[in-house]
Amino acid sequence: MTPIRLADGFGQYAVVHREPRSTVLERDPLGLHKLFYAVRDGAVDTDTKLYRLRERGHLLNQIASAPPGRLRLSHEDRMQERTPPEPLRFGTKETELLRCVRDLRGAWSETLDAIADARGDRPLYVALSGGLDSTFVAWLARERFPDLRAITFRLDDGPVDEDEDLSMARSVASAFDLPHREVVCDEDEVFELLDEVLRHGQDYRDFNVHCGLVNAAMARSLEGEHAMVLTGDGANELFADYAPVRADGRQHYPVPRLPRRLLREVLVRGLDAGDREAGIFTRWGVASVRPFLLCARAYASLPPNVVEDPRGKHEVTRWLAGNAIPDRVYMRKAVRAQCAHESVRGVFAAAQRRGMMSEALLARFATVLDSSVEDCRSLIRAGMYDRACRSSARPRDAR
Repeated sequence: MTPIRLADGFGQYAVVHREPRSTVLERDPLGLHKLFYAVRDGAVDTDTKLYRLRERGHLLNQIASAPPGRLRLSHEDRMQERTPPEPLRFGTKETELLRCVRDLRGAWSETLDAIADARGDRPLYVALSGGLDSTFVAWLARERFPDLRAITFRLDDGPVDEDEDLSMARSVASAFDLPHREVVCDEDEVFELLDEVLRHGQDYRDFNVHCGLVNAAMARSLEGEHAMVLTGDGANELFADYAPVRADGRQHYPVPRLPRRLLREVLVRGLDAGDREAGIFTRWGVASVRPFLLCARAYASLPPNVVEDPRGKHEVTRWLAGNAIPDRVYMRKAVRAQCAHESVRGVFAAAQRRGMMSEALLARFATVLDSSVEDCRSLIRAGMYDRACRSSARPRDAR
């Protein structure tokens, strides 16, 4: 994983410092890069992947997730000393939007500088769905990186409709003069990636697994290029504008029924668990960056009235991008990457046909990790890796 650390400590990173009598684990404040550890015979074993710790003989219920911030583990008595990161401060009262926009511009400028430093000579792509979030990232990145390219996934499930992701992405790529790679896969090609998505996505929940399949298909197409991909992921958490998908008379991908000003805190905290971006892209040698989440402090400070407004994201984006983003993008209804269309299509529909939903994915996850379904189910609680919260407890010796 390519680490990015901003001036105030924000960013995407997971670092292990080995000292003579202790081991120090350090993670970014949002927990975007994963880091796990287990203790055996006074030694601390660490890895970014659960499955590798399992392969080294640690039971799943003896593996802990390092919490965001800094954690020092003493080798002799296994006592822990934790330094939590500065908390993300969410706006709680109305603020002049123009002032927030100024802060956002500064955050985006710092973020683009950090991406340029981390990129090196890698080919740079934007994962482009034609939705507002990825289009905004594409516009900003194109202004800074003239050699930017676009990449879009599509499940080969019929003719391309004018309102689906690929058609919208083609339109945006043309408007921004971006070379555009189209990754078109049939169902079998997508679902042959399932075990790798479970292994490297480190999650069994259907929303993240289905999203991970989309990312895996794009990552696999870039294998060997030593590329970096920018995504629009994280904006939905910061604006709390996720919506469930309705199919077969049921709601899928549910979210807590809370006002958006409260829901965004829950969703951002939930970024700690699951590795649908960095973990999966890294599997194929691709670095991924979530620019919105590098700007999380500025977006979190947006006032509740902006977040509660269904058009609040559009208003903020127009302040930042002016008329650079095509009106067609603003007018498009939000679409989940797993569906690619306002109707129920794409990876989501294919997963339904194959029975690859919640319980089946949990069972497969347990098989991949060679663990019990019960241990796998308890791995994630309230959107977080369960043991990430136990910073004051002694890790159990993996005997």
